[in-house]
Amino acid sequence: MKPHKNLDRLLDAFHLTIYLFGLLLVATGVILTVAFLAVRNGVVAPLQGAMGVMDGLGRGDLDVAFAQLPIEAPSLEWFELLRDDYVVVANRDSPLAKNKRPPSLSEIASQPLIGFRQCRATEIVVDQLRASGHEPHFVSRSDDNGVVQGLAGAGIGIAVMPRLTVDANDESTVIVDLGHRLAPRIVGMVWHADRYHSAAARSFVQTAQEVAAETGAALAA
Repeated sequence: MKPHKNLDRLLDAFHLTIYLFGLLLVATGVILTVAFLAVRNGVVAPLQGAMGVMDGLGRGDLDVAFAQLPIEAPSLEWFELLRDDYVVVANRDSPLAKNKRPPSLSEIASQPLIGFRQCRATEIVVDQLRASGHEPHFVSRSDDNGVVQGLAGAGIGIAVMPRLTVDANDESTVIVDLGHRLAPRIVGMVWHADRYHSAAARSFVQTAQEVAAETGAALAA
């Protein structure tokens, strides 16, 4: 896919503060990484985590944020961008990699697991496993996508990751579709419901929606 024609222009021209909230979103060639980061006029700077984001939106320090939905905050308005299915990432010798069917939740929970440390993507999986009566056992956690996938490739355990966080070119791992075993994570954008939203912010949201639609169509193809 070619980079969206407006995205770089928007990032360069509009004086926005955009927070990337615990996710990796591949948007037609532009990778917004998992770290707690803000884009301030094209300069990447660290933030203070999830509460810092909510506080920043409340104070007006942040104009718009990427987030995993839903967001339980009455003062915030959110827009769904896309749904990102979970997959199992495993070493090529893993029994789950050799199956010709999606693994059950019981089979997943019985394996040593590798997950994210702070990202909600892993907690969503944990909640769904526990709701089905299975207690997951994590042997390692990291907030670096490459580390999580690398540990799975080394056979330390398996990882259940959103598809957009996975490097499909990593030959040490196999990506196993889960079908509808787990509900997808929902990626969206959030801004303060009662604050003025500049033309730049509205244009960025519109562009993100267009990019997400393109990405979602590509994933479904």
